[in-house]
Amino acid sequence: MSLCVEHLSFGFPASLVLDDISFEIAYGNLVCLLGCNGAGKSTLLRCILGLLPLKQGRVLVGKRDLSSLSRKERAKTMAYIPQGSKIHYSDRALDLVLMGTTSQLSPIACPGKTQMTVAQEAFSILGISHLAHRCYDHLSGGEQQLVLIARAIAQQAPILIMDEPCANLDYGNQSLLLAQIQELTKFNYLVLMSTHNPEHVLRYADEALILQNKTIYSLPSPREGLDAAFLERIYGIPMLVQTLGGIPSCVPLV
Repeated sequence: MSLCVEHLSFGFPASLVLDDISFEIAYGNLVCLLGCNGAGKSTLLRCILGLLPLKQGRVLVGKRDLSSLSRKERAKTMAYIPQGSKIHYSDRALDLVLMGTTSQLSPIACPGKTQMTVAQEAFSILGISHLAHRCYDHLSGGEQQLVLIARAIAQQAPILIMDEPCANLDYGNQSLLLAQIQELTKFNYLVLMSTHNPEHVLRYADEALILQNKTIYSLPSPREGLDAAFLERIYGIPMLVQTLGGIPSCVPLV
């Protein structure tokens, strides 16, 4: 199974934001969508999720066109993890994660024992069961992001779409969160996450999609393709890419 984007365009005839974008990515991979601020990363993710109307093109999961699916069917296919800083929730983290199970219920049903088990398993997968009964608003930024990922896991959708999950996190929390996200691919999740940090791509991604000038460049082997010359074309400044102790990093030379 795979997620396939075919000839996707978004915007107006005189000012396209995304122009004829196509790519295909398989389940069991962490794919980073890399680009500068304002490149259109969030817009592309919203187009894939069906939150914005396409000017042309389509999004397929397997052979199914997502535009033909109901909201409930789409929720069983894709889960969206926004930036944690954009959500305020004053009740328990467990209650927020339970919301991810609503696609499994009828419109008038309430979560029961089955949904509670699903939510608790989502906490367990991420190793954050100790956060379940804490107030979401009282958690750190990194903890909030993990809870939002737990909610997506409880949704039981095989594709996880993450919009800059490391935004506003310190370096240590970024590393811990990305390691947890990387672990999800072992459960055959397809994770597509946007980032503006090339080190996230070099250290964690199985594949990379580079969004620049309204279109996509695909890098099946990020550590080989994301060299200093490529990064300079993206960011407009000289870069040094190096590997220390087996860990790749990049440094702006300005």
